[in-house]
Amino acid sequence: EEVCEGGACECTEGRERCGNVCIDTRQNDRNCGACGVTCGAGQFCRDGRCQCPSGLGLCGERCVDTRKDTQNCGACNTRCGANQVCTDGRCGCTGSLTLCGGQCVETDTDEQNCRTCGTRCGPSQQCVGGRC
Repeated sequence: EEVCEGGACECTEGRERCGNVCIDTRQNDRNCGACGVTCGAGQFCRDGRCQCPSGLGLCGERCVDTRKDTQNCGACNTRCGANQVCTDGRCGCTGSLTLCGGQCVETDTDEQNCRTCGTRCGPSQQCVGGRC
């Protein structure tokens, strides 16, 4: 709102002039904290700051669920490896695969990780059923 006295107009307390309009920059998603500051997709303006909905964190310009996002697992820019999933903020493997050295492997058949991570079979041995 605007108040005019003696030919001069001013915005009421808590509002700021953005162009020809008085705006509450504490709650406006297109003018958050100052004129022209637009909150990113999925964000909203509260107390003059762009924020994410509850349960989501701000990573760069995006609101993400760091408990599930494979590109931001547990924290921003913490990426899970190929074929991995993010569960409760930790990278891991699906099904019967085991995380060994940042990769998902089948410990029943992997000669470099037979039964447990780092257990290598000999040069002429194969890993079958988790045994060399």
